[in-house]
Amino acid sequence: MSDLASTQLRVQRPRARRRIRFVRNLLLAAMLAIVLAAAAGGAALVVAAQLPAYDEVGRAGLYEAVKQIALDIAGENPRLTSNPVSGALPLCDTSDKATIKPFTLAFGLMRATPEGLRLYDVVTENGVCVAVDEIAYNAAYAEARRSGRDDWSTSKIVIDRDLIRSGAADVLAAVLVHEATHIDRAVSGEACFIDDSCERLPNGVEVDEEVAAHAAEAEWWIAAFGTDGKRFAVRVDHSENRLVRAYLRGGDTFRGYVARFRGDPREGEDF
Repeated sequence: MSDLASTQLRVQRPRARRRIRFVRNLLLAAMLAIVLAAAAGGAALVVAAQLPAYDEVGRAGLYEAVKQIALDIAGENPRLTSNPVSGALPLCDTSDKATIKPFTLAFGLMRATPEGLRLYDVVTENGVCVAVDEIAYNAAYAEARRSGRDDWSTSKIVIDRDLIRSGAADVLAAVLVHEATHIDRAVSGEACFIDDSCERLPNGVEVDEEVAAHAAEAEWWIAAFGTDGKRFAVRVDHSENRLVRAYLRGGDTFRGYVARFRGDPREGEDF
């Protein structure tokens, strides 16, 4: 490299940094405008309560706080009309008040598709309840137990508490569809454990079972957000978008995708 070229690069780098700072500040100003616009008409106190004091977080912290609020405001809702549950929710512990609102929203979304509604009815009609627990690796699991000839009332679906804390009702709905599919397959006699006829990974995961459940999960996500998935997927919803992309490739590609990401040795640590 010539001395002239080296000099030009040294001059361009500070200019590039100034441009980056300018764009960053411009985006920050735009996000602030979005927040203020959303706050108009009575929401200002809510936004103010969510935004940490500038002196406490500094410029970088303020930027991140405003960015998160802007993403929450900009994020899209599912393209579904919620079908709320009338009556009691199928929860194992109805005294856990912190779970009532998340599950109310999630069950309403789950029931917004014909298949989601059918799966919800399978769960409730068979006396299966949904519990919340701390799970080390998985987001949830289904425990299908038959006590008598047609008695599945000792079965349950368990959701990781971190998923409840995330506030992602759409992801929770998709996970409920997934786990309810396991229950449905057990009740209908299709589940792998009934005749032990499915491929099993080294960690014990039955591939056919998970392919069926993840397919149902992907189909619900497509009904909610289309084949392109959720545009503002920046947290747990990002994995749902990736699942949809694999599902749309179909066949052995989808099966291989499920087998790869469900092959982790940490699967099933807590159950």
